Amino acid sequence: MEEIAPSLLEKLQEIITDPKPRSKRWLSSSFPEALWHEEMAKYSSASYFVHNLISPVLFHEVVQKIPNNAIVIEIAPHSLLQPIIKRTLGTEISYIGLMKRNNNDQQLSLFLNSTGKLYNLGLNPNITVLYPKIEYPVSRNIQSLSPLIKWDHSQSWLVLLYPEFFNPSNKSDHSVKIDLKENSQKFYADHCIDGRILFPATGYLYIAWQMLAKLKGQVCEQTPVIFENISLHRATILHEETPVKFEIHLMESSGEFTICENDMIVVSGKIQLPEGSPVKLQDTLAEKPAVQTIRLTGKEVYKELRLRGYDYGRNFQGIIEADCHEGRLQFSNWVVLADNMLQLGILSKNNRGLYLPVRFQSVRCDPKILYDAVEKSDGILTVIHDHRINSIIAPGLEIQGLKVNLAPRRVNNQIPTLESCHFTAYNQTGVLDQQIHSKLNEYNNVLTFVSNQLIDKLKLSSLQKYPVKIEETLLKNYLESSSDKYPVLSILQQLSMQPNLDDEIIKQIDLTSDPLWMAHESYINALIHVIIENRMTARLNIAEVNPTNRSLNSIVKKSVESSGYPINVDYTVLTTGNNLENLPEEIEQITWNPKERLSSIASDSTDLIIYKDSNLQ
Repeated sequence: MEEIAPSLLEKLQEIITDPKPRSKRWLSSSFPEALWHEEMAKYSSASYFVHNLISPVLFHEVVQKIPNNAIVIEIAPHSLLQPIIKRTLGTEISYIGLMKRNNNDQQLSLFLNSTGKLYNLGLNPNITVLYPKIEYPVSRNIQSLSPLIKWDHSQSWLVLLYPEFFNPSNKSDHSVKIDLKENSQKFYADHCIDGRILFPATGYLYIAWQMLAKLKGQVCEQTPVIFENISLHRATILHEETPVKFEIHLMESSGEFTICENDMIVVSGKIQLPEGSPVKLQDTLAEKPAVQTIRLTGKEVYKELRLRGYDYGRNFQGIIEADCHEGRLQFSNWVVLADNMLQLGILSKNNRGLYLPVRFQSVRCDPKILYDAVEKSDGILTVIHDHRINSIIAPGLEIQGLKVNLAPRRVNNQIPTLESCHFTAYNQTGVLDQQIHSKLNEYNNVLTFVSNQLIDKLKLSSLQKYPVKIEETLLKNYLESSSDKYPVLSILQQLSMQPNLDDEIIKQIDLTSDPLWMAHESYINALIHVIIENRMTARLNIAEVNPTNRSLNSIVKKSVESSGYPINVDYTVLTTGNNLENLPEEIEQITWNPKERLSSIASDSTDLIIYKDSNLQ
């Protein structure tokens, strides 16, 4: 290198015509620090670079000048000095290389990544020099970038507030806010006792469990836990409008913790996270209770608890059925399950007092066993209350040494309700439409008027007449109508013209088309529908007692079909020896002697008995 030094110096002097002085940040590795004040070492000149080329590199001495936590950028075709710098200065410095040898395809990407690392390290690189210079004003056809950049709302992130959640992994104090307006905390509003919303005792344990798991960097409901010597000093009343803030203080060395509300201790005890499974009474679940007791349904359980002062809402009514030794519980979350276990313990008390928990000897939970049991049983868990050892045991959850105190009830808490029972007879009105009702009244008046004329003509003094007035035009319209439309009126007309009318002729007249007969159908519809709505069965057994020649089966079946319910009808007709006309083959006809009891003929499974008046043909 010394042979080419003179020619290199000559060429560089043509390029560097005006040497500039080096700044204090330029640490020279070609001159010893004692010679940095000499003329050749002060300037960035041609002689400086030639001297740098032919002289040994004093790299180690210069690296010692680099301070701790420095950002070192190597401007070279390859990151050659990276291992030397990191080995000399350690991991406290940040090293950035801009290029890499034999990597031409990725050089631009590497450079841009290095620029981004500089930004993350707190620098602010001027990246505008990487882009073409913009000449203002820009043309109108250039698209704005603002619509192309949008916020990604596909994920929700929990934002921690300062100072409550500042660096929570290193804090021994933790705060929790309970707000009944939050969707995740609304279920607490159903823990109502004696008319007030109280924060559940198991809720205190859960928030202490959450804090300790967070300090250990673990997930709460995947971490076994043991609570010991838990004391509840006072109850906390929740309000729908005002949030409640709990402060949890923990000593990690001993596991002792306290929970405070409004600078007053609410709960104290000891908590620890064991390495293995902490539960030890799971074999008790396989034992069957020796004494059989009365088993209550969930509705009966919470009726009993309500009489004692526990006004639990839907979210805390997890007991499906229970007695004083065993129960079946519906799982919703850990707080509710543990509280339902306490309800099972309080239910076994002999008197109907209002008891509140004040102490637990221990609470042990293995979430893996608990949630495996929930998954296998579709959320329904069997819980045992062992009075011998004062323990309440569920799969993966054990509460030992529960102590409760009798709490005073609030005076005049409930407003008494005065109730009375009255029998209300079923008298249905309005079966007929108002227009049909007025039309039937008009037709009935016409029949009454014609009957009065017939009584006068035949001089039937034994029959009573009913005075009625009819307009002549109205009477004429009815009399001129066809006999098929008004069969009863037609019979009265024939009797007026031929008093000795043969009975056989009258029997041949079809009365089912008469308006009076159609009114009977409307009344039958109403009665059939009432029976179907109260019976609610897929099959209806009907027996018709019929002393006439025509059956009501077509009307009854039509009424059943109009009810809208898919009901099959088994129809039986009881006759007194008369032959029914046009009776379908599938309908059974039985001869019945009226002197016999009807029950001897009709089946026990008969749902409805219809009696047809013998005066109706």
